[in-house]
Amino acid sequence: MMTYKSRKNFAISKLASSMDDSQLTATVKAGEGALFPTSNFWFVVDTEIMLCSSRTVDVLTITRGDQSTTPAAHDSGKRCYNAITTEDVEDLETALAPITLEYILYRIALSEAYIGNIDCQLQVSVNSDFSDPVVNVDTATSQTSWLAYCAYSQSNEAWSASGMPSTDVRSIIYIGANLTIGTVYYYRWRSYKHGEVATATDYKGGVLCL
Repeated sequence: MMTYKSRKNFAISKLASSMDDSQLTATVKAGEGALFPTSNFWFVVDTEIMLCSSRTVDVLTITRGDQSTTPAAHDSGKRCYNAITTEDVEDLETALAPITLEYILYRIALSEAYIGNIDCQLQVSVNSDFSDPVVNVDTATSQTSWLAYCAYSQSNEAWSASGMPSTDVRSIIYIGANLTIGTVYYYRWRSYKHGEVATATDYKGGVLCL
């Protein structure tokens, strides 16, 4: 999961002392350090962006010249502030979101070819033909905590290596895969006789846009 920079509203102060172009601490006006986050935030003076890794009262520990800005000397009394930068906006634009997909399988809707145990497959792709899927999991090989089924009455069970037994209705839930916000994805659930994934047929599908 992406970690965003800390920020506080109205985090503005002035430098309590001058800085040269290489020192790794900055001191803000006495008593105003509390206006700033305690760690992991952008600190700007003039045209230099610095990353503050930690703050102790009014003293900030910093990395100089971030985001292609140039370390420079700054005079005492210069305005300084916590900013949202271009990098923050780009991080938001490419942010990831987890997905939860539920598939309710009605055994009565399946053909006689599915008598016996069955497995299910989930595919998610940016391509409508499901080439290069970003999610491609099936119950025959992925009996894990994020791909599970339960009786529709909400009793809890788990996938077994021999597939899903003959039961009228199953609620299958997938919780995983972080997808890029703003991207359109296609998804499909497929069913097949246990051990015969090549015979999988589409059972339910749709489009995701986070």
